[in-house]
Amino acid sequence: MPATSFPTVNSTRDDRQSTTPEPQLTTPLPAVHRIEPATWTTLRETVAAEAECQICYALPYHPVTTKCGHTFCRSCLLRTLDHSNYTCPLCRRNLDRFAAYVDHPANSMLEALFQLLLPDLYSERARQDDIDQHHDPSEYPIFQCTLIFPHLPCQLHIFEPRYRLMIRRCLLTSQRQFGICLPAPPGSGHDVMPCGTMLQIESLRMLDDGRFLVQTRGLYRYKLLGCRTRDDYLVGQVQRVDDEDVDEVEAEYQQLTVPAISPEPASVTAEAVAPVVEGGEAADVVTNCTHVSGTTPEPASAPSAHHQPSRTLPAIARHARRMRRASPYPSTGSTATSSTSQPPLPTSIVATTVRSAPTSSAATTPNIAHLVHTCQQFLQILHAQRAPWFIERMRTSLGPIPNTPTQFSFWMATVLPIELTESYKLLQVTSVRQRLHMICRWIEQMRAVWGLSGNCSVM
Repeated sequence: MPATSFPTVNSTRDDRQSTTPEPQLTTPLPAVHRIEPATWTTLRETVAAEAECQICYALPYHPVTTKCGHTFCRSCLLRTLDHSNYTCPLCRRNLDRFAAYVDHPANSMLEALFQLLLPDLYSERARQDDIDQHHDPSEYPIFQCTLIFPHLPCQLHIFEPRYRLMIRRCLLTSQRQFGICLPAPPGSGHDVMPCGTMLQIESLRMLDDGRFLVQTRGLYRYKLLGCRTRDDYLVGQVQRVDDEDVDEVEAEYQQLTVPAISPEPASVTAEAVAPVVEGGEAADVVTNCTHVSGTTPEPASAPSAHHQPSRTLPAIARHARRMRRASPYPSTGSTATSSTSQPPLPTSIVATTVRSAPTSSAATTPNIAHLVHTCQQFLQILHAQRAPWFIERMRTSLGPIPNTPTQFSFWMATVLPIELTESYKLLQVTSVRQRLHMICRWIEQMRAVWGLSGNCSVM
């Protein structure tokens, strides 16, 4: 390169301005190109042999250097910390909390060196990492956990390493969705049940140790077409399942509107809740229902004068009698039983009784408003009998009571203390009317077992 003349120290300001401009600082890259070809080849081979992640044994992609001086791929380090006690995979020195490495910046010096000396290898490593982190758009991760219905919120605590990896990969996608379903019973030959619910990640909080508190909401039901195992969790292709009679049911419900449930105890009439069961049975009913929603039941307090039912006969009581007279179902003949003669029954007995409930007849076409009203009146009975906090607690955990039959059927199914194997049948039903019909029969069976009685026995 030709020599560049620089102004002397004794030059005046005018002299410096009249000379050629000072050269800008340049990167040392031109000096690198002056290395002999043999030396350049040796340097590349040496870097390729030494620059290796000790977890995946490949060129580190997004290299992260720990405080002990070891360098790994960021994704490899996070997966190792999922299974370890937050120690370095090489020297076992204690590292910082897990969250410190999630958004840890890459080692820019090493990254620039790899891109300069090994551009082809680094590009291939980036492509492979993208394949590993992103799943096939036609496949969704499957979380084997519990039963969630569409349109309802659900908070999940993710602590297993395989599902922590699944959540991190879901966050890299634009949809941020994954399926949830029940595990298949032993001996069935399948890993999971064929029907489940697609969840949408609304928000999440990552704890310092790498666990996630994920707030999700059910989107729709799905049928699993096929699944495979990927990094110890399931992914599969799904087919969306929707109700077939939504438009018909919604139109019918708009024409036959029933009184909406009110959170105030004064709106519940004596005929709607009488006779009131004395003792602890009503509290046990609410305890079981609240346990399903994932909340902790509060002790029932004695009813005050403000919570006494009204002596008047508003429209809801008259509507209930008209519905009973027009009901196509025969009465089950259940009678009230006091707590002194019948102790509270556990949920397992209730579930056993529900399983013996008769199925609906194909020739019967129940009125949709009648079915919704039966469910609402059952909630009113629970609300009035020493559980004034029941409706408010359900609204807090599950959201407000929906005003459409489709969403209300799933909301009601979540409130009822039914075993998951029985509630799972509702996922397979593609008729809103039939789903509400099943729920009403469960309600009638529970009222008979718990000794709850009122004037809403319409089944």
